[in-house]
Amino acid sequence: MKEVFSTYLSGIRLLFFKWKVWLAVFGFNIIFAFIIARPFGALLDKVGANNEASLEGLKNFDANFIVDLINNFGTEISLVAGQATFFVVLYLILNIFLSGGFIESYVHVFQRHTFGEFLSNCAKHFWRMIRLALYFIIAQIVVAAVLFTIYSKLGLSPFELESETILVRNTKIMLAIFAVIMIWVDMVNEYAKIKVVIDTDRKFILPILIDVKFFCLRHFFSILFLFLLCMLTFLAILGVYAALNDVIVMSSSTTIIFGLLLGQVYMIFRVGVRLLFTSSAVDYLRKNDWGAKHSVFPKKESA
Repeated sequence: MKEVFSTYLSGIRLLFFKWKVWLAVFGFNIIFAFIIARPFGALLDKVGANNEASLEGLKNFDANFIVDLINNFGTEISLVAGQATFFVVLYLILNIFLSGGFIESYVHVFQRHTFGEFLSNCAKHFWRMIRLALYFIIAQIVVAAVLFTIYSKLGLSPFELESETILVRNTKIMLAIFAVIMIWVDMVNEYAKIKVVIDTDRKFILPILIDVKFFCLRHFFSILFLFLLCMLTFLAILGVYAALNDVIVMSSSTTIIFGLLLGQVYMIFRVGVRLLFTSSAVDYLRKNDWGAKHSVFPKKESA
């Protein structure tokens, strides 16, 4: 486990070492947020214009308020839902596009990349990343369908249960199983993306995916521990942000500015943690798959 923790620390160093990549990914996320803010803002303002307690109703999940909202603004809500689906797909495509660029930067640690080269690497691996993403989307759909079938056919249907306690218990069990499988899928996906970038000579994605699955099985506990360290990092940052956000009272221009700055800092670190999953995975592969047992930062090398 010491080696895994060392890899985690090395992943953090790699993240800060390639701070321009971190900044570029954050910048693309901010631009995307500005693009979707205007259409969403206009529609949400229209939906909530005739209800003074709109925000409180949504925040408290007021059933009466939500029913009233659907009855009065069904068309607008359908439009919002349609745009949300479109922008979610667009956001996923953006992240798939960027993944090839930042993985290439993490793999070639001491090679300097201009912004143009970063975009070129994004485009270079884009279609292979899309194909890989389709495999994992199909896998997630199949897993969800199988679990839903088990839930509904093998005595877990809410119409066949004698009490709510059994329903709640069985639902928790199924959600726990689903969460474990999704963690496994996400771990394999992380390492598969890196291998797709490295193995450019292999035309087919499926053999790479099979190799990665066997690699992840051989190193399951180490990879899981590394994944959990990154997840705990995210939860720690989220906890600090939530605690500070509860303390701040938006009562003056100073507190408002501080609150906005805090939100941006949280966004930067949230993007950073997402990249940490990749940077630590790159370093783990470097030490256990590429045969490089030394540190990712040799002393003789310079930034």
